[in-house]
Amino acid sequence: MNAKPTPVNITFLSKQKQLKGEQHSSILAQGEKAGLILPYSCLRGQCGRCKAKLISGEVKQLKTEGLTKEEQDNQYILLCSSTPLSDVVVEHDR
Repeated sequence: MNAKPTPVNITFLSKQKQLKGEQHSSILAQGEKAGLILPYSCLRGQCGRCKAKLISGEVKQLKTEGLTKEEQDNQYILLCSSTPLSDVVVEHDR
């Protein structure tokens, strides 16, 4: 039996946008599906173009190659390879 995905709220501070999302899709994909124009390039977690600061909430990061150790320590994530585990608030400066 398949469990129903748990709905989450995803807030993009720099876009002043909150959307209803789910836990099984990247934050980037969900933002784009909602009509947001977000920066990205490789979609593989390597280039760092889609990095954003995780202000609150919890994510599962599938890839982190595009982030330095310092960025990871300062709560930066890659939107293309992070899925929300709870309600999240992110901010990017691009």
